[in-house]
Amino acid sequence: MNTDETLDRALAHHRAGRVDDAVPLYEAILEADPDHAGAWMNLGAARRQQGRAGDAVSALRRAAELAPDHPGVLYNLGNALAEAGELEAAEDRLRRATDLDPAFADAFNNWGEVLMRLGRDAAALDAFTHGSRVAPDHAGLLANRGNVEHRLGAQADAIGHLRRALELAPDDTRAWRNLGNALRTSGQLTEAEETLRAALARDPDDADAHCLLAFALFGQGKYGAGWDAYARRWSSAAHERARPFDWPEWDGADLGGRRLLVWGEQAVGDELMFATQLADLAATGAEITLETEHRLAPLFRRAFPALTVVARRDPPDRRLADGGFDCQIALGDLGRHLRREAGDFAANRPYLVADPDARAARRAHYEELAGGRRRIGVSWRSAAEQAGARRSMALTDLRPLLGLEDCWFVNLQYGDVDDELGRLESEHGVTVYRDPAIDPLTDLDGFAAGVAALDLVVSAANTTVHVAAALGLPTWVLLSATPDWRWQHGGATSPWYPTARLFRDAPGGGATAVGQAADELRKSGAGGTPG
Repeated sequence: MNTDETLDRALAHHRAGRVDDAVPLYEAILEADPDHAGAWMNLGAARRQQGRAGDAVSALRRAAELAPDHPGVLYNLGNALAEAGELEAAEDRLRRATDLDPAFADAFNNWGEVLMRLGRDAAALDAFTHGSRVAPDHAGLLANRGNVEHRLGAQADAIGHLRRALELAPDDTRAWRNLGNALRTSGQLTEAEETLRAALARDPDDADAHCLLAFALFGQGKYGAGWDAYARRWSSAAHERARPFDWPEWDGADLGGRRLLVWGEQAVGDELMFATQLADLAATGAEITLETEHRLAPLFRRAFPALTVVARRDPPDRRLADGGFDCQIALGDLGRHLRREAGDFAANRPYLVADPDARAARRAHYEELAGGRRRIGVSWRSAAEQAGARRSMALTDLRPLLGLEDCWFVNLQYGDVDDELGRLESEHGVTVYRDPAIDPLTDLDGFAAGVAALDLVVSAANTTVHVAAALGLPTWVLLSATPDWRWQHGGATSPWYPTARLFRDAPGGGATAVGQAADELRKSGAGGTPG
């Protein structure tokens, strides 16, 4: 059998999915002709399918040496490099493939996916858009285009492209899930729920779809079903891993006389929000141990003196490994048993207690600086990895508030914001006090004392909001028109925090949350305490 016949036979096996039969034939060709670029390319593609990423890259690099300007070689090499985690190199090869073949729709699609993994969403959108021009009915391009538009905040465009992708590929579970997410983010919660249930009908084990369904349900106040769906988050690759505790999960049964381990998860703000339920547990008389982020430990010890509070570390503290607990549960799963109905949230009360001496010291300091003006803390940005951009604003967006003469403002924004505050002062003549004594990134206990010394906190939806509201301080939360599930999609109050007041941007523009908050401050008048 000559080389061409062997290659045809190998390709026939390969196309039929018989990769293990194709590989020996490619190898036989290369033994006879080590410079056969096509055999190296197809061998690399076959090794990718076998899960041999390193061998695939090696074979495809050899193919690229022999055929450096072959779009198919560059495309396959880019895919293999992406699977091996070499994203910058993958981006280069896939971009070159599209340069050499401007009609190579799959290359545009995969190039855009790599750009998304690199965090270059605008460039990814360009790649998907160019690909869609040459292949307007390419379902993968349309689905990815919709997905990146969703991430960039262009929800109407995202929904349109995802709907079109599903017309072309109605069983694409990922596209169903992404459409449901775009609908949820745009506030179309009922349709989002229906769409996500359609995704789960096609793949009942899709943990990401279960999580998104939970958020859509929470946003509608359907808490019981929401918590049940949320419990599937541990199977999602996008979620952190569950803590390594082997005791049975608490099923909501009577805790009298039992020992329960509760362990925190996710970010500090999430722990603070879910901890609004810990008073319920403390009242059962059970012996409760709480594992938490180390910066929260002193706050939780003061708030819940009956609980044993242990700082989280890896591996876990030996007191936990040897604790002999009867059961355990993640903090974020308490709602399955304690907050299944909207009425259950009536039990929520402010629970944090600031260090009294530190609070008194900050209050005296702020009173001296404020000179009788209302003392207001401000924060404007969230560092959340995925949703942070939608929760955040620029410091200059707060100018309608910061220009009020009867108010004195203190910075509560975590991170290095000296340049932003300096520009605000030099360009706009507005000063926000920077207190060197408080730093939420290193000392949440001290930060809580500074917050508790204020009259009001006005902030984007971030950790500052959770600290202030958990302390019972009047807390004004500045929200986009479509905030995340914690704040629902309507109303001015929060089920989690009785002292929180929600200000929302108007859908489609118009009144902003900041403008509404500034108007309320004006109405409350000089020397008044905002409620």
